[in-house]
Amino acid sequence: MGGHVSVRSARGVSAIAQGQLALPSDALLVTRAEESAELRLSSETALSVSPASDVGVSRRQAMADGFEERVLLRAGGVALRVPKLGTRGKVSVETRDALI
Repeated sequence: MGGHVSVRSARGVSAIAQGQLALPSDALLVTRAEESAELRLSSETALSVSPASDVGVSRRQAMADGFEERVLLRAGGVALRVPKLGTRGKVSVETRDALI
């Protein structure tokens, strides 16, 4: 993780430092209007979170040898650079209206 981002969950809002982070399932990454953040997901996907964004991330084992990672975009914008995953998993972005 790099940049400036806070985590909002049932426990409240807290700033996070650079490094590895395990997010609770109800957590949202929140950037302020003048801040952005770069994260690397478990799949090695690079996730850029735009200013003024609310983003969740979920990961589940879809099968014994695969996974599904989902970026939950609630407000703002994101950009992803997804490595070749082959059949080992998939990465998607979910908005209120669409699943990509």
